[in-house]
Amino acid sequence: MRMKRLTERNYETSDGYYIRCSEHCNKDICDCGCEKFSQIVERMGTIEDILGDDYDIERLRELVEADRDGRCVVLPF
Repeated sequence: MRMKRLTERNYETSDGYYIRCSEHCNKDICDCGCEKFSQIVERMGTIEDILGDDYDIERLRELVEADRDGRCVVLPF
C-alpha cells in the first residue's frame, strides 16, 4: 500500500511539524487535548523525512522483518 506524507515541516517557526489536515480543521472539534500529540507528530514527521514523500508501507514492513531476522545485509560500496 502506497502511503503519502501526513506531516509537513512547520516553516513559520522553522522547527517541528504539523499534521497536513490540520489546515482544514475546526480547532474546537479537533483539539484532543492529548499531552503527547505534539511528540507523536514530531516522531511521525522525522520518520516521514527518512522515508520520503511517497513510500510503500508493506515493502518497509518486509525490510524491517528481514533485518530483524538477520536476512538483510548491507554490502560495502
